[in-house]
Amino acid sequence: MDIQKEIKIAGYQPFALPEAGGQLLFSAVTELYHLDRPGSAMFAASMFYNLGRVQGIREERARRKQRGDRRG
Repeated sequence: MDIQKEIKIAGYQPFALPEAGGQLLFSAVTELYHLDRPGSAMFAASMFYNLGRVQGIREERARRKQRGDRRG
């Protein structure tokens, strides 16, 4: 994985929480893991990046499965 390429790509992607569900998830996880404390911003960013990445992978697999694409 080329981290510089990933950072460049991420710069073109908008950040949005999907309607109220995403905001509720964000609030719940922030409260559960006390991510509002000083020094926890990097952990929070990493956690939400990875959650979004996993969700994106799942959505892509579902799209491929629906199309009958066997490559992924």
